[in-house]
Amino acid sequence: MLINEFGSNSLNKIPAQYLSHYDLKKLKDFTYSDIDHNHNPDRFWRISDETQNRSSQFSKKIKNTDIELYNVTYTLNKYSKRFVESQDHKQTAKKFIIAAGDSFTFGEGINQGYDYPSQLAALLPDDWKVYNYGIAGDSANDFYLRVLANPEYFDQIDAPSGDFIWLFHEVQFKRLVFPLNAYKTDDYIHSKPEYTLSEGLLSYHGLFNSSTRPLRKVLNLFGHLQIPNTFNMEIPSLFTENNFKLFFNLLNNSIQTFEKRGKKINRRIIINYYSQINLSQFTEIAKSFGFEVFDVEKLISARDLKNGGDVQMTIPVDGHPSSEAYWLLTQALKYKFY
Repeated sequence: MLINEFGSNSLNKIPAQYLSHYDLKKLKDFTYSDIDHNHNPDRFWRISDETQNRSSQFSKKIKNTDIELYNVTYTLNKYSKRFVESQDHKQTAKKFIIAAGDSFTFGEGINQGYDYPSQLAALLPDDWKVYNYGIAGDSANDFYLRVLANPEYFDQIDAPSGDFIWLFHEVQFKRLVFPLNAYKTDDYIHSKPEYTLSEGLLSYHGLFNSSTRPLRKVLNLFGHLQIPNTFNMEIPSLFTENNFKLFFNLLNNSIQTFEKRGKKINRRIIINYYSQINLSQFTEIAKSFGFEVFDVEKLISARDLKNGGDVQMTIPVDGHPSSEAYWLLTQALKYKFY
C-alpha cells in the first residue's frame, strides 16, 4: 500500500502554495521541439552585496507565440549553486544532505523555495542542512569530473557527516553512454567526459568529441551529420549491466573523493523518478555499490491516477517536475529517511 511505503502525507491534499496552474488546453498541441530555449528576457544577474547571492529571471515560451511555459526566478549562492531556502537560521547544523543530479534536482522551471532541496530543508530539523548540487544536463560522468577538477567544489559544506541523494531519471543513462538522439548534436553533449569500465576499473578517454576510440569517432561523425535524426535512430536502445555499473562506479568515486577531504557519507540514496530500465537489476547493482534505490515513480503515477489525471506532476511540454511533484517527493523522503 502507498501509505505503508510513503507515509500518510502521500494521500493528503497538496497545500495550495505548491499547486500548479498550467493551461493544459492551450498547450496540448505542442511538443518539446516547439519550445524556444533561447527565450530568456532577463538573464542579468542581480547580486546581493550582503549575501553574495545573485538572482535572475528565467522563462521558457513556445516558439513564435506569446505562450509562456514558465517565468521564474533562480538564485545562486556565492558558490554558484542554487540557493536553498529555509535554512539561513541553521548556523550550527551537524548533518548535511548533498542533493545531486541534473535539472530535475536543480528545479528547472520552479521558483525559489519550491525546488525539492528547499522543500526538504524546510521539513528537516535545525541540525540538517541541504545543498543543491543539481546542474542541467548532468550525469554521473559530469559530476565525477567536476569533483576531480575542483578541490573547492564542496567547500560550502561544513558539517562532518551526512547523506548523498541522487535524483535519477533515464535520460541520464543516455547522456552517459551517448545515444545519438540525446540532445541531438548539441555541443554540450559532444563535450561530455567519456568514461568506460573494464574489470571494475574506470578509464577516462577525454571529452566525447575528442575521443580517440574508433567507435566514438564513428558515433561523433554520425552525430555531426545528423544521420540519427534522419532515420530516428537511438543508440543504444537498451542499457546493459555494464552501463549500470559504470554509473554507480562514477558516483562512488565521486563520494570517495569527497570523503578524502575529511567528511563522511552515511547513506547513499538513489531516487528513481522516472525510467523504463530494468529496475530490479538496477536496484541490485545499486545495492552492491552501497546505494539504496527509492522508487517514487509509482507514487507520482498513483497520485495522478487517483485524481483523474488532474494533478499537474510535470511542466507541460517541457517535462520537468512541477512544484506539486516536488512536494510529494519531499514528503516521501521525509517519511522514509528522516
